[in-house]
Parts: sequence; structure tokens; C-alpha cells
Amino acid sequence: MRHFLITMAGTLIKRNPLNSYFVIAITFTALCWIPTSIIAYLNGYTLLNNNTFGELIQTGFVDTQHVIISFIFALGVYGPLIASILVLLTTTSRSGVADLFSRMKKWRVDKKYYLAIFLIPFILTVPAIAVALVLGIPLPSPFELVVPLQFIPLFIIYQIFTSGLEEPGWRGYALPELMKTMTAEKASYKLGVIWSIWHWPFLIFVTVSNLPIDIAEAGYMMVAMVSIVQVLLFNVLTMVGMAVIYTWLYNNTESVFICIIFHALSNIISLFLMSLIPAALALIVGILPWVIAMPLLHFYGSETLTGKENILVQ
Repeated sequence: MRHFLITMAGTLIKRNPLNSYFVIAITFTALCWIPTSIIAYLNGYTLLNNNTFGELIQTGFVDTQHVIISFIFALGVYGPLIASILVLLTTTSRSGVADLFSRMKKWRVDKKYYLAIFLIPFILTVPAIAVALVLGIPLPSPFELVVPLQFIPLFIIYQIFTSGLEEPGWRGYALPELMKTMTAEKASYKLGVIWSIWHWPFLIFVTVSNLPIDIAEAGYMMVAMVSIVQVLLFNVLTMVGMAVIYTWLYNNTESVFICIIFHALSNIISLFLMSLIPAALALIVGILPWVIAMPLLHFYGSETLTGKENILVQ
């Protein structure tokens, strides 16, 4: 029976590898995130993520159950990576995986892209700080809710080997596959939407966990639903804009490595800068990816985002 199921799964993947990739990535992550988020919410546990890293590294875990669900929750981030390896092994044997790993190690790219991945996170957050200063809005205390300085090296490693390792899936596998049948712009839009949907279980957990505790019971569900819908739709807008930026980076370098580092740097820099931004200005940060994405599409072309039309992405 097991052999039959494995054979059937392999056949389905070979027939439609890209959709299989998306299903595996989203399903694996959801199975890790949804049950653990529910258990964490019911027990008042803090789950390890970018915003809670500093807190958990200092306070530790509450009990054994907290450790177990935190470990399972952490595994969820590897859904895109695991999905890409499974699909490539099924469709190309080891050669596809070897090619993916070679692009994960490709660090020799034009220096301007290293400059870009460092500057872009500042471009995405500093304008909101400037608006707050101009309007005279009080800024929160620096580093109030972020990782303590002594833990930054550990946080960098954590980012590279967690969030950063989404990229072999999204940009290393899915993007080149999408671009076999559509332009870079359309591929970015589709991938950005799916990338956002992949985050939804986590976003729902964070949204519900942060709702004010003094909401009347009768109105709690309504407030929760409205808040969740707003967060999810806004996240789609943000992630699609970010997907265009990632496509520009990948198509011009063919380096998954540069995307991994960009993902980690974006999380690290934005986390520290976002601690200075009042919540009321989060909307500005959310739409700023389009301030970069639109000029990239204009100057580099929607066909490939490289400035060179009709180039196949290998």
C-alpha cells in the first residue's frame, strides 16, 4: 500500500511539478504551524519568530510541551525548501538538486547587488521614521522590543538558516518554473500571492494573539475576523511588491545565495528599524515595496526584469 501511494504521488508530481511544489510547501508548513499555533494560543506560549527571538533567548521555554511545539513550529519554515527538493528529486533525479545547491552557493555576483540588498531594507523603512519625525509623532524607545545587541550574531545565523532558506524554494525552484510560461512581472505577481498565502497561518496567529484583551465577548469574533482579513489582504499587497524585487535580484544574478542573504538582511534591518516606527505608520512600510518595484519594472522591463528581453531563465 505504501509503495502504491508513493508511486501515485510521484506520478502526480511528474504530471504537474509546479503545482505539486506549491501544494507540498503550503501543506507541510500549515501542518507545522496551525496545530502548534492553536496549542500556543490556548496555553499562552510564545512561539519563536523574528519578533520574539530576543524574548525567548532570554526567558527560555515554559515547559517540555512548549519546547516540542516550538520545534515543530520552527520546522514549518522549511516547507518551500523541502518541497523543492522532493519535486526536483522526482522530476530530475539528483541533477536538479545539485543545480539548486550550486545556485545556493553562488556568491560571486556584481558588487552592486550586494549594495542593493543592504540598502533596500532601509529604503523600505526609513521613510516611515521620517514621516513620524515630521509629524512630531513620538517614537518608541530604540531597541525596546528587538533582539539585545549581544545576541545579534546568533540572530543573524538564525535568520539565514530559517527565513533565508525559504529562498531555494521560492526563487530557486518556483520562479524559474513560472518564467517558462510567463513574464517576470506576471511570475512575480503569482509567486507573491502564493508566498503571502503560505504565511497566512502565522499571520492569523499573530493577529489573534495581539488583539486587545478587553474586547467584549460579543464583539470579539467580529473584531478578530475584520482584523485578520485586513492583515491578510495587506500582506498580499506587500508580498507581491517584494516578489518583484526578489525577481529582479534573482534574474540578474541567477544566485539563490544573494536571495538568501537579502531575505535575512531584510528581516534583521527591518526588525530593528520597525521598533522605531509607531504602529499607525505601518501602512507606509507595507506599500513601500512598490516604490521600488514599479521603477524596476519600468527600467528593466516586465519581460525579464533584466533589461534584456526574451532571455530564458535557466
